[in-house]
Amino acid sequence: EDILTVVAVTVLAKQNELFDFCLNPENFLKLFDQLESVEKLSDTKSHWVWKVLKGEKKIEWESEIVERKPYSAISWRSLGKSPLVISGRMEFTPLTFGRGTIITAKIAYDVPGGKLTKNLETMLGESPHRNLKMGLTKLRELFETGEIPTVEGQPSGANRKHETKTALH
Repeated sequence: EDILTVVAVTVLAKQNELFDFCLNPENFLKLFDQLESVEKLSDTKSHWVWKVLKGEKKIEWESEIVERKPYSAISWRSLGKSPLVISGRMEFTPLTFGRGTIITAKIAYDVPGGKLTKNLETMLGESPHRNLKMGLTKLRELFETGEIPTVEGQPSGANRKHETKTALH
């Protein structure tokens, strides 16, 4: 049974710049922490390695672009005997007066193990919808600020002893 997820985000960037970025599958390594690797095999084909179940398992597949409408849409699907049957489409809709571009991503997939795997991943916080939303948010951050913000390397305060002081002490 196919599972469909759809996410849209507005990015303050030109339609053609976003389209060109998304046309190169290797760029998705910057957006999705779960991706271990993406290798561009040709102008239309690529090899993907995705970490699932908190990195305990990996799923590999080859994908091909099946439709490319310059600056407006890219569609793809997995190939052959992939354990993950996946297809998707990204649409790039410019807003008037230079207010950016709406990117709508639609992903349909059939995971190994079906609903059981989907439910397990969701319980582990690996919802495909959430992953897609986070990836598009990172894309927006990258284009609007030139970087993807991170808390890596910042102190968490977890090792500090906290004292509660009130006005009575």
